[in-house]
Amino acid sequence: MLGFLCRMSLEPDSCARSTQNLFHRYGARALLVGKFIPAFSTVAPPLAGIVGMGAATFFFYDTIGALVWAEMSAGVGTLFSNQLEQLARLFDEARGWLLIIIVIGLAGFIGYRFYHRRKFLRDLRMAKISVDELKKRMDAGDPITVVDVRHPLAMGLDPEAIPGALNFSLEEVEYRHHELPRDREIVLYCTCPNEISSARTAMLLKKKGIHRVRPLEGGLDAWRARNFPVDRRAPQVSLSAASLQSEHVSAS
Repeated sequence: MLGFLCRMSLEPDSCARSTQNLFHRYGARALLVGKFIPAFSTVAPPLAGIVGMGAATFFFYDTIGALVWAEMSAGVGTLFSNQLEQLARLFDEARGWLLIIIVIGLAGFIGYRFYHRRKFLRDLRMAKISVDELKKRMDAGDPITVVDVRHPLAMGLDPEAIPGALNFSLEEVEYRHHELPRDREIVLYCTCPNEISSARTAMLLKKKGIHRVRPLEGGLDAWRARNFPVDRRAPQVSLSAASLQSEHVSAS
């Protein structure tokens, strides 16, 4: 569901990660503002299930969030009723011209976001390694470290992993980069569009002095498409664990 919704986003590459980060960091409290964030309220139920949130906790926070959203919406209408009437008259007087201006402004905004997304993808473009090459080198016993950079919530939903892969998310680079070896090549993989999380992690690691690092082209999906072996790991994400990790990151 998260992937489907994000494909309709202006930034599908980072949409899922941003939503997961919000829920992972604030847990049930994210539901209090979820109604104000486009698409978040739609993906909140499956995310709540992934982190093991109880039904009572979910309904409590979700109900409060819905009440806050309704009260604020009604409050805005009450406070600005005169302005809304003036705006309606303005639309009527301007006829189709105001609508044309709004459409042009919206098109300009979408074009601006699209341009910056393309520029962002160009900046992240780097050499990748194919799943066939990685499998060949692993079978040959080459010194290579495989790292799974998926978000903990994504791993909870899909616990399969490349055999021997380390768990090292994008958000942990700042305080865990020293755990990665400098004397061998590192391959990063994810399940996100355009290997965006792998590329971002690779760029951050290079800034930390780890230069022999490449994203896996196609990520875990490409690996499984070739019927290469995978490990199945027990889901390890819970709401309490997520909150504790978030507090640790903030403290660091």
